[in-house]
This record gives sequence, C-alpha cells and structure tokens, in this order.
Amino acid sequence: MNLRPLLRPLPLFIIFVFAAVAVIDLVRTVRREQPPPPVVLTPGAVRFEPWEPVMDLRRGDREPGVTLLPTPVFVGELWSEADKSGRWLLGNGAELVVDLTRGDQRLLVFEGRPAGGKRPVRRVGISANGIDCGETSLKAGWQRWSVALPAGVLHPGQNEIVFRIPDREEARRPRRALLLRRIEFRTDPNLDPGGASADPLTVDFGAQQVVMRTPGVFEARFTVDDRIDALRVRYRLHGSIGPGEMIVARPQGGGVGRDAEVRRVLAPSAKGPNHIRVPLHGRRGDFVLRLEADLGTPQYRLEIRSLELVTERNRSGSRGDLPG
Repeated sequence: MNLRPLLRPLPLFIIFVFAAVAVIDLVRTVRREQPPPPVVLTPGAVRFEPWEPVMDLRRGDREPGVTLLPTPVFVGELWSEADKSGRWLLGNGAELVVDLTRGDQRLLVFEGRPAGGKRPVRRVGISANGIDCGETSLKAGWQRWSVALPAGVLHPGQNEIVFRIPDREEARRPRRALLLRRIEFRTDPNLDPGGASADPLTVDFGAQQVVMRTPGVFEARFTVDDRIDALRVRYRLHGSIGPGEMIVARPQGGGVGRDAEVRRVLAPSAKGPNHIRVPLHGRRGDFVLRLEADLGTPQYRLEIRSLELVTERNRSGSRGDLPG
C-alpha cells in the first residue's frame, strides 16, 4: 500500500485535526462531572402548618423559601393590599377563607389597630362558618384581642371568617376600618392570649437542617434518581412529649401499584441524636418527606440535624441494600 499521499502536508494536517478532536472528546467524556446529587430541602418545595397556626398578614415571607400554612384567601373588595404593617379591612362584612389541616382550634387571637379620624372604629364582631362568635370593644392604637369559638365551629378543610364593623355599617364606599397584622388559632380557649413565641420553623437549605419549635406538619418534596440508595436522617427531639412520626411517600400516597409509605417513629432522647435510614434503592421520581408531631409542652423542639440522600456501596464496589 502506497502511504506517500497520506504523508503529504495537507492530508497529514487533516488527520492530525481529526485525531486531536477525537482525543479532546474522549478526555471530556472521561472528565465529565456527574450532576450534583439530589437533596431533600430546596427553596419553594417546603411547607409547614403548625397545629396552632399564626397567619402574618404583612407583606413578605418570614422564612424565605418556606410556605407557612394556612394561606388565607381574601374574598371580595373589602381588603387592601398587604404592606409592611398588615392589611386593612375596608368595611363591614370583610371575609377571608382559611384551609386548615386540623381545624379543632377554640380561640382566635387578633393583633391590629382600628382606624381613627372623625368616626373612629370602636367595635368588631366575628363569625366563623356562619356562627356568631361575639363582639369585642376596641381602643385606639395597636392591641391584641381574642374571640372564643364554640366547639366544632372550625373543621378540617375550608373555613370562612367574617368581620362585622358596626361603626361602618352605613358607609357608602370602602375606606379603612381596621388594620390586621396577625391572626392566631389556639387550641385551648383558656390559655392567656399573650404574644406568640418565636418563629415556629427555621430551615437551613445549605446545611439541610430543620428546627421545628412548635408541633405541626412539615413537608418537603424531593426527587430520587438512580444514584440514590437511601435517605439518612439524624435528629433530636426535645421535650417531655409523646413520639412524632416521619413519613416518606409518593406525592399521591400509597396504594395498589404504588410504592408503600415508609413510616418511622420520632422518639425523644436525652442521650443525643437519633438516626433513621429509609431504603430507596431502585426507586426513582418524586417523593415527599413528612414530619408530624402532636401538641406537646411549650418546650417542644424537633431538630433535624442532617438529611442526606446517599449512595451506598459494599466492599466489592457494588451497591448494597443495608437493613433499615
């Protein structure tokens, strides 16, 4: 075979270029980094509803990246837009709808201030789901007041709360009547309606950590790919309370043809952090991590110190399915 034509400058240069491109592609393929592994906590995919919710009506999120439930729906035209102080009721009959998970609360605590001027607002009445819950006298300036609810008035699902402003019953056009900053839902109607405690939840997305300071339901949606074998959790539950529960499930739940829910007990411990492993080998797609805790003492505190989606390999280098 005559190789002289291939050794001429132009063919030799073309061969060199193709060889260089092939080598570069090979190096890129070998060095190509895998995408980062999935994580459990991502901003916008986390939500929390305390059993005793506190709705902050001011503009802005108290915990960025986290949806604090319930989210009120303001019905009609008798509400102002939210600002840094709250929302104004603009007349008699302002209505809001609240979707509650639990719905057995017996006390509503309000924080706000009435409008002043030549005709100041001095009274406000509340009805819940069509049941009259009484009327409260107001003073000038910021204040807190409470309304006791008969048993069974609030229920799981949508609840309607209507505000009566007798001083504005004859008003011909909407105007500022009552500024609301916060609404709290309490379970015990005999509790002192003092100020609520610190924020009920803190989430550190970088460290994959959660601190729940009040019982409720916490949910985080995450995705599992074929690199993941298990979810590992390290936690500490403080307070003289009963156990909580951790659930890992598909968003649509369990059932025929679906992955079964994985449930683990969250137990108090005085000795240090507890550990949980949830096997996920062979599973892919969307999952929900749910943390549930019943009402406990004021000292309640659940610390999720680490959440890790991990790849596990045995000594031979293949993935092992370790016991849960």
